[in-house]
Amino acid sequence: MVTAMIWVLLFYQTFVLTAFHYVYRFVILCKPNWTWIQRNPWRNWLSIALFADFLYVGAILTDVVYGFIPRDGFRASFAPIMKEVYAIDLSASNEPGFLGIIYWEMIAETQLRMDILYFQSINENGLKEWNLHSVLAMSALTLVFSTSGLVIVYCLVRIIKDFGIDK
Repeated sequence: MVTAMIWVLLFYQTFVLTAFHYVYRFVILCKPNWTWIQRNPWRNWLSIALFADFLYVGAILTDVVYGFIPRDGFRASFAPIMKEVYAIDLSASNEPGFLGIIYWEMIAETQLRMDILYFQSINENGLKEWNLHSVLAMSALTLVFSTSGLVIVYCLVRIIKDFGIDK
């Protein structure tokens, strides 16, 4: 479980680093009003980088812990697949870790309704209900991932606008 979390954190460092490069280029090329960064550049850039990295990584870590760490229902749903494909018994006494998320689950007709925060289930009207917990976790993770893209797009647009390249 710990190695999976380390992989997640290291993989998404590339997005933080790329966005940070674009912010740096924007500040150097366009010289916005907040050029106070350049007064003491090493201290200021390192402080901003560390703050942004801790914020980004902390948001990812919090969301993964909140949304992907196995719960009993998730464990029960993944157990047959993990046993058959990977020969990992999720019901073992040491409860092996995995990262997974369930948006909905087909349930027996005798179970008309399950907790909406747990699975998407078929309710008494025969309609699907989304697992609010899983949807919120994925939405938050998507929002965090898209922030680096938004920063890059913003910096590119400002650089293009300031240099008049769009003409």
